[in-house]
Amino acid sequence: MLGLSTSVLLGQFISIGLADIEGAQHLSKDQGAWLAAVYNAGQMFIGPMTVYIGGLLGPRKVLLVAAPTVAISALLLGLTTSYPIMLTLLAIAGLGCGSFYPLTLTFVARSLPRPLFLFGIAAYGFDVVSSLHVAALLEGWYMQYLSWHWIYWQPALMALGMWALVQAGIPSDPTSSVDTAKLRPSWQSFVYASLGLVCLFLLLSQGVRLNWGTSGGVAALAAAGAFLLLASLISHLLQPNPLVDLRFIFRRNILLLSICLCVLRFSLLSSAQLVPTFLSTAQHFIPLQTGSVLAWVALPSLLCGVLAAVFMKYVDPRLLLAFGFLLTGSACLWDNELTSLWSRQNFFPTELLIGVGAAISVVSLVGCIVLEIVNSGAVKQPIDTLTFVAWFHTVRLFGGEIVSTLMGYLLFARFRFHFSRLADLVNTSRAATATQLLGMTRTIAMQSPSAGSSLALTGALLANRAERQTVTLTIEDAYILEALVIAIALVLVALIGREPLQFKDLLKDEQ
Repeated sequence: MLGLSTSVLLGQFISIGLADIEGAQHLSKDQGAWLAAVYNAGQMFIGPMTVYIGGLLGPRKVLLVAAPTVAISALLLGLTTSYPIMLTLLAIAGLGCGSFYPLTLTFVARSLPRPLFLFGIAAYGFDVVSSLHVAALLEGWYMQYLSWHWIYWQPALMALGMWALVQAGIPSDPTSSVDTAKLRPSWQSFVYASLGLVCLFLLLSQGVRLNWGTSGGVAALAAAGAFLLLASLISHLLQPNPLVDLRFIFRRNILLLSICLCVLRFSLLSSAQLVPTFLSTAQHFIPLQTGSVLAWVALPSLLCGVLAAVFMKYVDPRLLLAFGFLLTGSACLWDNELTSLWSRQNFFPTELLIGVGAAISVVSLVGCIVLEIVNSGAVKQPIDTLTFVAWFHTVRLFGGEIVSTLMGYLLFARFRFHFSRLADLVNTSRAATATQLLGMTRTIAMQSPSAGSSLALTGALLANRAERQTVTLTIEDAYILEALVIAIALVLVALIGREPLQFKDLLKDEQ
């Protein structure tokens, strides 16, 4: 739980506090755009490699190295002023944090006592949802009362805490999970696949900024990514790797659950991106004010996550997954009614629905994945479990970047569309516009020292109104898209096959 929270919070802090970091470190917008990308690229690289490294050394040894590595990197990030060193440290921190998710979840799936199994899943679900909701509040509080350094230093302290928990909680395994003399595992295909995914990940994260097809850098990343993935496939076909069993990955349920994971990441953008964008642009909220809208949802999310875990003892997790998606989709349709006058209190009911729905969805989705691991027989082999978890770690990051890029492009395109449409309406309604401008100018002139200043203030006020209305219409379109995507996900959930062994059977066997 602490490891995943460290990974998520560090990424959220960098994204939310990017403007503060750029100002404190004197970075340009182009330089700042690479910070989160490099950190996430490090996580993407280590995802497939975790199967190889974790299989050779075991989760405990890897985590005992990764946790202090993240702590030292994050500590130094708050001290360095060199941009190249900053990127290097972010990549190292990403490599360390990227190992937390697959290795800790593998340990939970294989080692946690079954009576505590469901509560471990609930803790994981709460961790994902709460980290996304409290990040803005924490970052705003640090900037208001402490300094930007704590954007990096809090994850550093959390990583040290994780190291202590791993040291005390994961038993030492003197033997590796793999008989290297017998199986002779190969690292080449893992490296090729990891580098290929990193290239495509950077392509997605920087594509909009670099204007896609018109940039040579985008074309180079696409070509390199495709070549490296092809090289990984050829390497695996010529020399099959004993650490990878692709038959586990290409099961129907695994593919459907992977798509559902991407939809879940897409639905979480409502709290992570849409609400902060609207409040900061239309209402000029600072992160501390925006965080107060989101952070309180953590407590009901915790309660609902625990309840969802308890219900999985009696109910198929697919039903809970559909119910969680239904709650989130309903909240998106509700938010579609927003106006430019909405403020923080208007989002409280919908954020509650989204937080509860997300908690139920995360817990039940992880439950479905765990049942798939158990029913496929992968839980009996550490390598197969690692393959499963590393696959979903890759889908979580890569799929999350795909949906984030899709949302970013949608917001960019629809903002331009609505701004152009409003400009056309103003031009076709010149008489009404002139009357409104005249009234605004007279009102402002009573409090302005000169006619010139009143005209300037009138123009600024009109531009602000146009921007607020454009942002409102753009966010409305985003909520409609989220609701449509969730509706498709409900159909996919119905197509997921029922697992023969349910949690009630597993817990009964333990008793």
